[in-house]
Amino acid sequence: MKKQIQKICNSLSIALIVLSSQSKLIAQERYTLDNETLSVIQKNYPNQSFKIYPVISKETEYYPLVSGEVNTKEYETLLGLKSKYKPEYDKYKSDKVKDSVYRLAIQNIIYNIDKYLNSKDKLDFKEKYLIDAQSLADKHNIVITGQNNSLFAKQLNEHGIIKNDDKEFVLYNGKKVSSKKDIDFYRKELQKIKTPSIEISYGAKNYLKLLDEEKTINKTEIGQVRSDTKSKKSKYYIIETPLEVNILIGNLEKLPNEYYLITEDVKDKYQKNELTTENKLYNENYKTDRFSIVQKIGTDEMYYIMSDQFLFQIGKEAEKKRYMNMSNSTEYKAWKTKYLGLLASAQTDVNSCKSIISKHTYKNIYGEKLYDSSTFSSQEKATFNKNLEQLERKLQEIKELEKNKELYHYYNDKASIEDSVKSYNLSTFFNETNRVY
Repeated sequence: MKKQIQKICNSLSIALIVLSSQSKLIAQERYTLDNETLSVIQKNYPNQSFKIYPVISKETEYYPLVSGEVNTKEYETLLGLKSKYKPEYDKYKSDKVKDSVYRLAIQNIIYNIDKYLNSKDKLDFKEKYLIDAQSLADKHNIVITGQNNSLFAKQLNEHGIIKNDDKEFVLYNGKKVSSKKDIDFYRKELQKIKTPSIEISYGAKNYLKLLDEEKTINKTEIGQVRSDTKSKKSKYYIIETPLEVNILIGNLEKLPNEYYLITEDVKDKYQKNELTTENKLYNENYKTDRFSIVQKIGTDEMYYIMSDQFLFQIGKEAEKKRYMNMSNSTEYKAWKTKYLGLLASAQTDVNSCKSIISKHTYKNIYGEKLYDSSTFSSQEKATFNKNLEQLERKLQEIKELEKNKELYHYYNDKASIEDSVKSYNLSTFFNETNRVY
């Protein structure tokens, strides 16, 4: 049973070490890659395929963002809706104009016909009224048709019935005006023309509402706008020549940010092979995913590593190596010596308190062991309280040492069950024991 508990605790300790290592790797900015570590990574993670590019820094001109007036989100939304409904409104407005012009044309044609019919002038003078009227009719595609009552217009149809054909009536055929009878017919038919009323659509109504709303909406606010003046800043670019992974052997430092690689020129925004930290929008197909830039410590050499895992794997292997060699490290030896010394010293304080308690312990009617601190002598009370105070101080020091999770979990992984629970037992005694008065 004891061995089973030992195995469980060891497993938990290892899990805690792994979690601790991972949290450290997230914040870790420096890495050391040697041939041995690279070989282990390539063996443990075969078939990895990623590119490494040299990185250079170039000074480029750009238009910085400065404080200025920009459209509010509310106004941008309104402008978007206006753009959506404007085509319907424009069509409605155009249809209204066409309808008005068409109705006016009919009125003018009738007006000219009446002037012709009522004029006492000679035909050569007054026929201009019908010429103008016919011109308006042609311009607006007004066609009047009716039955041809001419004697020669009668025809035998397919059913054997004699019937007059239809004809197109005009006011002026280009050479002469029509007969008064035809002009009267033309006028009557013209008055019968019914033009459908122009109904305003849902979109056109919304557009008109938006025009009213635009008069009262808060249109602008202070935000970031592009400056009219250029500035200069350094940007990172890759040299488009992939390198082998062993170029990274050495001491590396990761730059704070991760970068997108621009794969094509974007006018007034990016240059091909530029590295940027600007957020990747959904439809920006000219950007890769984000990756890290590392610099070889002590040099100007920089590299863009297009892998999410490689730096993590270097750190992970370093943590493994550190764990395997931890028992021989000066840091761990010093920590362990201090930790065990505090545990032993704290246990001495507990033993002193328990020795005094044992002298005043009795069994109650239920067989429970209790002690009566009121029976302590003055000297025993002073000794008891002094040891509790010393225990409290030492537990604080022990707690501080245990904050070094890497060393603490390694210790617990290697310690026996009895040794791994000493700190807990000391804390339990202190929390369950009160000063005496």
